[in-house]
Amino acid sequence: MQICLMLHYKTKLTPPTRHFPHRRQFLLLLIIMPIISSLLRPLPPKITCLTTTRLFSTPPTTISYFTDVEGDLTYLHRYLSLSSVLSPSPAYTTPTLESNSHVVFGGDVVDKGGSDLEVLKQILALKSAYPKNVHLITGNRDVNKMRLTSELPAETHGGVYWFRGRGLIGDPELGDVMGDRVERLKWILKSTMGCPDSFQLRKDELVRARGSDMVTDSDVVGSYLDSCKPEGLMGRYVMESDVAVKLGPCLFVAWLAWTPPCVLCSCGCAYLSPICPRQSSAVGALRPVRPSISSVHVFDCQGEHII
Repeated sequence: MQICLMLHYKTKLTPPTRHFPHRRQFLLLLIIMPIISSLLRPLPPKITCLTTTRLFSTPPTTISYFTDVEGDLTYLHRYLSLSSVLSPSPAYTTPTLESNSHVVFGGDVVDKGGSDLEVLKQILALKSAYPKNVHLITGNRDVNKMRLTSELPAETHGGVYWFRGRGLIGDPELGDVMGDRVERLKWILKSTMGCPDSFQLRKDELVRARGSDMVTDSDVVGSYLDSCKPEGLMGRYVMESDVAVKLGPCLFVAWLAWTPPCVLCSCGCAYLSPICPRQSSAVGALRPVRPSISSVHVFDCQGEHII
């Protein structure tokens, strides 16, 4: 309407006042109406909490992610030596974490590497030193150890439900598995947790820790039970870990770290690094992240990758 008025006025075809006798009132109304409309507009809801994206507003933050150590102390030390956010200290005591950095461990801290207890000690020490910047995730190999607190002390063991009808040891339809706690623990580790060598590996680790060959099978059972207590190493890890960790736009859960976009490989695993951890095949360029996060470093058997 204002454009029409200006055209009429400039061309002097028809004076605006002939068509708009109340021209001043009309122009005043055009000015006042937007103001009234803005005043009547409902206010946005009150913000009661700080969004996670504010965490990395200033300065930019680097996230380092590694996972599935599974008791392999060599793997853990290799990560510490290659990490760009952690500076290893002499004798592998608690390393120094760079400022404006976060470390996320994706779970599965024990089972196959032969140094379960020492790996637990070092990861828990790192968490204790930097409780707000080191994040632990609960993996399946971590949480399933909590079964031992009820299945080992029991006088009888009725098997596991996923063996029902299969005619195997542990089939609930076949009755009690075994009364001896040593044999029961060996069966649990081998047949239900996928780590057949863990019993002997724990025994060897206890020999190294004690500096003596006088370690019995009962000592191994006691070691597992003590570790799973709330004050034990495994119990502490489970209590201090989370099912998922969200840092800015990045979501980390067991087996999967996601930052838009992530890669779904043909082998079925989702991953972030340019190298598929299962197939070790290159899959394209580096992945973008939000500007507030400078980079996400993913460590696997091929080394550390920046996405």
